[in-house]
Amino acid sequence: MFPRRNINGINPSFTSRRRNWSFTTIITSVFIVLVLGVVCVLFAAFSITPPKEKVSVSRLTPFDGALPGDYLKKPDPNFEERIKIEAEKGLTAGCLTSMKGVVEDPLRHMVKPPDGPVVLTCCQTTKGPLSIAVHPTWAPNGAARFLDMVSSDYFSSKIAMFRCLKNFLCQFGLAGDPKLNYRYKTIPDDPSWLPLGPDHRQNEKGIKRFQKGYFAFAGGGQNSRSNQLIVALKANGPLCGGSPWEVPWGELVGDASFQTLDKIYTGYGENGPNQGRLHREGSSAAIAEEFPLLDYVLSCQIVEDGRHTR
Repeated sequence: MFPRRNINGINPSFTSRRRNWSFTTIITSVFIVLVLGVVCVLFAAFSITPPKEKVSVSRLTPFDGALPGDYLKKPDPNFEERIKIEAEKGLTAGCLTSMKGVVEDPLRHMVKPPDGPVVLTCCQTTKGPLSIAVHPTWAPNGAARFLDMVSSDYFSSKIAMFRCLKNFLCQFGLAGDPKLNYRYKTIPDDPSWLPLGPDHRQNEKGIKRFQKGYFAFAGGGQNSRSNQLIVALKANGPLCGGSPWEVPWGELVGDASFQTLDKIYTGYGENGPNQGRLHREGSSAAIAEEFPLLDYVLSCQIVEDGRHTR
């Protein structure tokens, strides 16, 4: 009997090995693909950045309503004006924004003051805001001088409230920069709209002549008003009884202003920095170190000018 021949000429053992190799290759390839897929999925999952808290665009860019990066592409023609407005908002924070709606207390003044327009100003101090209603008809020269000081940014030099006497008055006005003290010369006195003399320290209703929150100039004789001011910390009868420089030209308005007034430090009294030293040094670091509780006027701005709206 003859042995069976492989008519195809192919070694059976080789064919078996080839089939085994092909199956192993397929299994290995599928395994590699699966592993790579899992790795890709894990990589993608850990690469995703979690969503951040939504932040207003206005806090990220200097222009309201601008998309991120827009201000780098196209300059805003109103940039300087917007910055100025924002700065003014900061300087007038806490103050009244208008005299509209302000109701005057019928017992505020001992006599009816002169009628006329009001210029509302805002002064920031180390104790808070002061809204000051300036009345040009009360004392034309005094009001004009104060408004000129405000418009020239004089108060931004950091004005020391150097002589503050409890339940009486607070004196201030010497410039934080000594060179500015020479800017203002003396002005003529204004006639007083309040009755003079010891017989008129208060009226029949008990309203005193110089009310709490009245502003006037400090002086030392006729036509001596310059750049020093006083504000009454409490209603006072003797003030403006005959001294021509004490005629009021303005008054505090708004509850916040009177709250600030009550916070001003009066502990140094007559022993604060003297006028001569302030005139030479201004609001120096040495004075601040020696009188750490001293309060200051930091800025004043015109908020509403009633002279232009009548």
